[in-house]
Amino acid sequence: MSAKRKVAVDECPSCGGHWLDPGEHAKIQTEFASEEEREQAAQRYFSELFDTELAAAHGETEEDLARARRIAHVLRFICPGYYVPGKQDWGAF
Repeated sequence: MSAKRKVAVDECPSCGGHWLDPGEHAKIQTEFASEEEREQAAQRYFSELFDTELAAAHGETEEDLARARRIAHVLRFICPGYYVPGKQDWGAF
């Protein structure tokens, strides 16, 4: 759907491709008075679609990071200093 859900975006069930019927692109472009309003609507729509999943993925990443830091902390006496969190330039931890 378009941001205001006035135009259906078609999807191919075989390949997953998307297309608009004649005139639908122009109709979508006229749904908002300004580019800023259009961007805000797109952000709200993407938030509806993805925020929950992104928050869950971020939580998993944070757990992995915390686990890696705990392991690095345990091994700090037997590993070279560049493996200790915060001591390396390449930013692994």
